Amino acid sequence: MTDHRLSAPTDKGANAGAAVAALVVGMVADHAVSLALEHVTSFERTVRAVL
Repeated sequence: MTDHRLSAPTDKGANAGAAVAALVVGMVADHAVSLALEHVTSFERTVRAVL
């Protein structure tokens, strides 16, 4: 999809679609790690409150 919208006049950056896909995958992975860390922290707080 991004290959149709992004273009470069030279061979540098010719694979812009793959670069955008890698960026999006990295952002999703970073968000997943942040959510997992938040979940663990919340669980630890709950356990401390109960004990």
